[in-house]
Amino acid sequence: MRGHISFLFWLAGSAFVLTACTISPQILDSNTQFSATPLATDVYRVSIDGDAFTDGRKVQEMAIVRAAELTLEKGYQSFVVQQDTIQTRREFAGYSPGSSSHNQSIVTSAEGVTTFYLPKIPFYVNKTGGSLVIKMFKDDEGSDHKALDATSVVKRYKAKSTTI
Repeated sequence: MRGHISFLFWLAGSAFVLTACTISPQILDSNTQFSATPLATDVYRVSIDGDAFTDGRKVQEMAIVRAAELTLEKGYQSFVVQQDTIQTRREFAGYSPGSSSHNQSIVTSAEGVTTFYLPKIPFYVNKTGGSLVIKMFKDDEGSDHKALDATSVVKRYKAKSTTI
């Protein structure tokens, strides 16, 4: 009976430690990577690959801001998103360390040795990534296409990110 109580305390303590190690998805975004591929003179694919610590909505906002910055860098004023494949996917990240220890389990072998096994547990993370295909416009060309003003997008999201 005493062994059962010790095991229950160990199990409760392990659950507490695992819960305490949970990481907020908004802590880091330093590993988010961008790339831009020209598809035509005024059409680009803006790809983004977020890390496991960056919130999916934040990754989407970062992609829109990068598309707006690219539009301005190339000498255009506005852009439309023609294709959006940004999504969150679940990826295998590894295993928790397994362990075994003697005299801490209810299971006893034929030789009288009691062994407790803690199996390795698979660990998964959510990552957001994908790409936007954008078409850029000069001056008022984009008004017919309900294009986003690149300067306004950059100002809006840059101001938002500094207040968060």
